Amino acid sequence: MKHPLPTASTSSNASSTSEQRTAVSTGQRQTSIIDVSKRPVTDKRRQQITDLLINFVVKDVRPLSALSGEGFRDIMKFFEPGYKIPSHATLWSNIMLQYNTVKARIANEMKDKSVSLTTDLWTSYTMDPYITITAHYITDTWEIKSRVLRSSRRTANNVLRNGFTWHLSLRVFCCTFW
Repeated sequence: MKHPLPTASTSSNASSTSEQRTAVSTGQRQTSIIDVSKRPVTDKRRQQITDLLINFVVKDVRPLSALSGEGFRDIMKFFEPGYKIPSHATLWSNIMLQYNTVKARIANEMKDKSVSLTTDLWTSYTMDPYITITAHYITDTWEIKSRVLRSSRRTANNVLRNGFTWHLSLRVFCCTFW
């Protein structure tokens, strides 16, 4: 029975060994992990990393300042040394672009629907009062949907203003305060 792995006497191994000798004699070498870490970041990769940073801030409700901390920058430099974290203004404008896109999609979903609002009053770890407003509606396929419209510092003005920004003032069927 023939062994499945090539032995030293096979021609493919001999040519491979001769290729290795040629590579060594011409100064070529195997790519090291250090070389990989020094590679330039492509535009596509840069955009992917920026999108992930924005998702980190948005999904985990983190302040933008979390991205400018020295520890976070050290981590980024270790994992992707060629990537430069965008400025606060650039990140903020990307977040607002994402916010407006999602808001338009949700507003379109709620278009021509009766909407019920619920509120949740809560206090942050630093004892700041907040209010979260959630819209509830039924789709054309009879699915119940709930969408958080806003979480903000708790004031009566914020509650009223929020309903008008979403153009819900004439379609609100019910509003429940907890």
